Amino acid sequence: PVPGDGSYEWDGYLEIKKKPNVFNPPSGIFSTANQNVTPIGYKEMDAIGFSWSDPYRGWRVEEMLRNGKKHTVMDMAEYVTDYTNLAARALTPLLKNLSSESEKTETARSMLVNWSDHKLTPNSIEAAIYATWERQLKQRMEKLMIPDEVSSYSSLQMVKVVDWLVFPDGKFGSDPISERDKFIIDALDASIASLEKRLGKDMSKWQYGQEKFKHIKLKHPMSAAVNDVTREKLEVGPYPRGGNAYTVGSTGSNDNQSSGASFRVIIDTGNFDQSLFTNSPGQSGDPDDKFYHNLFDTWAKDKFFPLFYSREKVESVKAKTINLIPK
Repeated sequence: PVPGDGSYEWDGYLEIKKKPNVFNPPSGIFSTANQNVTPIGYKEMDAIGFSWSDPYRGWRVEEMLRNGKKHTVMDMAEYVTDYTNLAARALTPLLKNLSSESEKTETARSMLVNWSDHKLTPNSIEAAIYATWERQLKQRMEKLMIPDEVSSYSSLQMVKVVDWLVFPDGKFGSDPISERDKFIIDALDASIASLEKRLGKDMSKWQYGQEKFKHIKLKHPMSAAVNDVTREKLEVGPYPRGGNAYTVGSTGSNDNQSSGASFRVIIDTGNFDQSLFTNSPGQSGDPDDKFYHNLFDTWAKDKFFPLFYSREKVESVKAKTINLIPK
């Protein structure tokens, strides 16, 4: 925030070439996932801004692009829908050699310690436990670190929460490590209690992707103004989803996905007929049209369609032809 007295008004535009840029990097790779990619020591920060997404999605993109493979279109389809959570990779080892008085928390702790892929997939019980624990850790850290007078409009980035937990200092008291350990176990206890209330006591039914937890339901702006029959036609879903705000396949922090990519396109510039796309929910605005939500199921499953370019290929899959004939 800055004073609104006119002293911070724009005084011109920054030339495009003076903005952060990269041209033919030696690695052959450049990427961004809304994280801070501004070079250290950059002189024009006032023209760029100071608010960035957590770096985990960007780090994971770099990790995948540098995996030594010759990347294919299908590889790219896997990458952009990847649900690996790097924060989970950093946090779950902290649970080793700890214990809880709760038998169910102990079961959950062991599951997270032995969770090897750290993927927030829809059918994963570990993902549900972790996602709830991650939220608890963030909320508790914000309560610990943010003064009450600014807590209503302040929050912490997850990377800061993870750094403080992995490298505990005097913020936790005179014995930082033991206090940190208590902090994370207390958060896990609270997470299990929360999941029991949300999903019931049977842990086998704690899949992450479900209507009671991570899902997508598209609600129409007119939903509140129409009857149940019409609302059923207008709305799409619910459908199980995976991921969260810190995975490359970003689905946001809400239970009902409210952010992330509804449209994706992967172009093979060497052969445009070998390109892929996905969209949601369909290409018609008429709820009675079969194309109103015909793409939704495929999109929600993180699958793709061919995006043909040549006339021959397009003609081979056309659904119908509309002739516009002037009078």
